[in-house]
Amino acid sequence: MLLMSFRARVLLFLVALVLLIPVAGIRLQNAADLVLFHNRALSPRPESAHFLRDPVGYFRQGKAWLADRAYPIIEASLLRKRILFHALWTPPQRNVLLGSDGFIFINGGSEDGANGFLASNCVNAHSDAVAAQLRDGLPAILAFARSRDLAVDVIVVPTSLTLYAPHLPTSVPPPFREACLERYLGHSPLARLTAPPGLHYVFPFEPMKAASGDEAFFPKGNWHAIGLSLKVVRDTYLATLGASAPADEHLERGEAWSEILYMNGIRHNLPVYFVRNPQVDFDTGHDTAINAAIHERFDGGQAKTRAYRNAKPVIDESVLMLSDSYGEPSSEVFAGAFRQIVQITANNLPQRNVVDVIDRARQTVTIDRLILLVQEGGVGSLIVWSDALRSAPLPKSP
Repeated sequence: MLLMSFRARVLLFLVALVLLIPVAGIRLQNAADLVLFHNRALSPRPESAHFLRDPVGYFRQGKAWLADRAYPIIEASLLRKRILFHALWTPPQRNVLLGSDGFIFINGGSEDGANGFLASNCVNAHSDAVAAQLRDGLPAILAFARSRDLAVDVIVVPTSLTLYAPHLPTSVPPPFREACLERYLGHSPLARLTAPPGLHYVFPFEPMKAASGDEAFFPKGNWHAIGLSLKVVRDTYLATLGASAPADEHLERGEAWSEILYMNGIRHNLPVYFVRNPQVDFDTGHDTAINAAIHERFDGGQAKTRAYRNAKPVIDESVLMLSDSYGEPSSEVFAGAFRQIVQITANNLPQRNVVDVIDRARQTVTIDRLILLVQEGGVGSLIVWSDALRSAPLPKSP
């Protein structure tokens, strides 16, 4: 007969309590937070009826259900990531790259998609075939704009993966690293693409590269261009229109959290420029109206929009910017040049609804100019949009 001391019983009881915490604490967590943390739907609870039919499958599904919810999975993961970065200077996730001179890159949208951004931004978007598709799509964009009496411009924004390619770590697979370095040297058909008369096409790699020596230019830990980098993009674009930068605008240097690390629960300040323009204000009324007019045309019934107005514009026009997520920070900077700007993020916009969304926006707000803006890895979106615009019906007569 095994006899246990009181102390041993207490210790065993405490150990059992600790082992119960991952299950007992499940109810303390918010399901929406867990979905956001995993970036996918949670594994469903196994149904008891399945146990007799497939015991192995039942326990496998139960294990997956528990793994998605084990408490405190979010806090434990964040602690691990912070230790890896702050104590060991090690990437907190496989899709994060720590480069030389403090540069932080993201190579994919998730750990499962590691190297996806390297492939799209350094290889695919700069292939001769993709550039040819974009070139062939520009006339369709121009024809659509003319059918709606709009001026039209296409802007492709370089990313940190090409602007700062020499700072990529040696862990990047050689084919991707060499491709990014080729873009850094300016070898890209996107730089040689010629637009048809009447459409302005801008790929401002050289102006951005020339200004990239300032560590706050394109923040070292960001995926999205912000601040001074976007001002250079906009001013390069304005020069093609024969316009100058806003006179009332100024730059303010400061610090902000690294966007890439913040997505991993790590707060790490880095130098950044803020573009300030006292003439520019967020336009709540038009933002609300545009969103209400178009949101049902997006997957999930949700649309991301932004609207700004400018009391002293350089160009007295109202602009509709259809973009990927790069347009979200770009819209306020571009607003410094125009009377009004409405920005729509089209990442979850089905191709079949592109024309309808543009037309609905035009029916809600007076639009003079259409700007299509994407980061370099999003050139494929421009091609998709051009296909949609090519088959657009003529606008209805008033």
